[in-house]
Amino acid sequence: MDDSTFGRILDNSFNEIYTFRLDTLKFVHVNFGARKNLGFDLDELLNLTPLDLKPEYTEETFEELVKPLRSKQESIVYFDTVHLRKDLTTYPVSVRLQLMDKEFPPVFVAVIEDISYRKTLEKEKMVCERELVRSNQELGEFAVIASHDLQEPLRKVITFGDRVQSKIKSGNFEVLEDLDRIQNASIRMSELLDDLLKYSQIDIKENPKEEVYVVDILDAVREDLRISEKFSPCSLTLKNDIRLVCDESQLRQVIRNLVSNALKYHKEDVMPVISVDCKSENNFYEIAIEDNGIGFDEKYKERIFHPFQRLHGRSEYNGTGMGLAISKKIIERHDGTIAVKSVVGKGTTFYIRLPKHPLKS
Repeated sequence: MDDSTFGRILDNSFNEIYTFRLDTLKFVHVNFGARKNLGFDLDELLNLTPLDLKPEYTEETFEELVKPLRSKQESIVYFDTVHLRKDLTTYPVSVRLQLMDKEFPPVFVAVIEDISYRKTLEKEKMVCERELVRSNQELGEFAVIASHDLQEPLRKVITFGDRVQSKIKSGNFEVLEDLDRIQNASIRMSELLDDLLKYSQIDIKENPKEEVYVVDILDAVREDLRISEKFSPCSLTLKNDIRLVCDESQLRQVIRNLVSNALKYHKEDVMPVISVDCKSENNFYEIAIEDNGIGFDEKYKERIFHPFQRLHGRSEYNGTGMGLAISKKIIERHDGTIAVKSVVGKGTTFYIRLPKHPLKS
């Protein structure tokens, strides 16, 4: 078989195929598929060696790799590496290398497969596995906390229900206080279950993206709070407006939670002052929500975003301890982050950072 026929056979292969000399390592032939992937002409490649295409290897490490072939300890060597294109980009490859010492001159033959797709799948698999581990860990922690918080009002319902039954049997019909406690515990259980449902549905609901101005979200939040009778006299202002691409209903829920917190944790006899400031920074938008409330010790700034975590007793401030956990999960679903700074007695500022998305013209 002459060299031209051999070259045509190599060029018709779906894989990249290289032959290079045993002594100088210079390429003897590089097939069409390889030349196309690399962006080199054949004449350019015939002046190169495998070391010019494999940035991971030095002459010493490459010689160590082919040593089993030179010594005939192995007939084929397999390894994964990356190839360097003419434009200096790289792509992952799987290499099957063998020595043909019966040829003259003796040559190495490398049959190479582009494994970009495989590497992408492996990376996606690793991401999924990490996410599964994180999710399972979060679920385990969540189950422990949730079971404790859900059991507490249930125990009250059972306890005071038994007391009502006992008092009625004994002829003591002054049970209104116990019934009131049962009702309060039942309402609390209902609120916990409602927030638990909201938290669990964040990731499974559709995530429609639409353009919305922060001023419109803030107007909707005012109306939501007014309807729910949670809106007390306050100063709520917007310094700078921006237009976002987001799930409007979920972002409104986040801002409503943060504004509600500012109203709830205000200083006694001091009107709540809440300022919303929006900025554009590189590839992100930032929304800062600042209040003049009671603040908190920053050593708790991570804890407050965990489900059912509270810094104050229910006798001081009502709530389920789920608002910030829900907010964090929503922001992370938008590929963003939420952080907080606070000073005891001076107030709290929440910072929401969301990536910019292309806006419709």
